[in-house]
Amino acid sequence: MGLKIAVLVIMVSIAMSGSTANASHEGLIHSPCGVETGYIHMTVAEVDDQVKDRIADGIVDADSINRNSVDIIVSGTPHDLLISAGVIQEYAVNRFDQVLRYDDPFWGGVVNTSSKFTEWETGCYGLTYMLSDAEDDGYPRVVTRKLLGERYVQGSPNKYHFDLDVAVEFLQLGGSISGLDNVWNFNG
Repeated sequence: MGLKIAVLVIMVSIAMSGSTANASHEGLIHSPCGVETGYIHMTVAEVDDQVKDRIADGIVDADSINRNSVDIIVSGTPHDLLISAGVIQEYAVNRFDQVLRYDDPFWGGVVNTSSKFTEWETGCYGLTYMLSDAEDDGYPRVVTRKLLGERYVQGSPNKYHFDLDVAVEFLQLGGSISGLDNVWNFNG
């Protein structure tokens, strides 16, 4: 009995142990552009064969596929094939730690009215959305609260703590960040 338990413990230990040298990040969800894309899981020829099969089966309209002069598809490939091939990152994590599909309308939203960067560009290129951008956008509640939480860290010693939702309302009604800074730094 003791030998069986020892063997079981060894087998479980081997099965559960990970190797960081060979660790695969497959299945993890990254920020936009946080993972390599391209024809990683399928070749261009394999994708082309599947497109031809779908055309033959009546699933894909041949007129929706555009090819260049050397018969390589340049547009119209079904998205599920591009995802399977690794060309499209299907899911990404946004700046609010939400997991969204690549075609979610959220990604096309403009983060900053002055720069015109989309949410995808912001996540992809590490662009930042700051309180001054929130001010330009009328202090949207969710993002402004998050930004205020980063600026006024609750639990910080020797600071006057205030409700962040009240602070958002204060800003939306015309208050200023410097006014919040004054309250935050009040040691009375």
